[in-house]
Amino acid sequence: MKDIKGASKYGLSSSGYIYHLRKGKQLARFWSPSRGNYSVVQSDDGRRCRAYISDSGVEIVSDSTQTPDDLKTIPNYPNYAITPYGAVWRVSGIRNPRPHIVTEHLRGKSSYVQLRNKFGKRHNLKVDHLIDLVWPNA
Repeated sequence: MKDIKGASKYGLSSSGYIYHLRKGKQLARFWSPSRGNYSVVQSDDGRRCRAYISDSGVEIVSDSTQTPDDLKTIPNYPNYAITPYGAVWRVSGIRNPRPHIVTEHLRGKSSYVQLRNKFGKRHNLKVDHLIDLVWPNA
């Protein structure tokens, strides 16, 4: 196991998975179209972070990024907002009240996000369509 700088409770295996060293458990691995594979870890200072896995090692990125000023609410999805460059944010919610970026997933060559409307029903929406809807002149 390779040590992960900034998250000493975790280690990177030779197979490319992150393990919790004390518990010996393999962490779930997720996919980000822009950065590749990542797992969610707790940094040494107690913050929730994403650990992006690459050939050169692991990069720790804090989830506590600042909410951008240029957010506009998505119609029919009051808990979500989008920037002109396509970052979809969950700006409010019961389970996680902190604003955070919604994970994208690929279908073919297009990026999609899964959003819940005001009634709680889930919808998979194309990010490009959301940009055109909210930011028509961008």
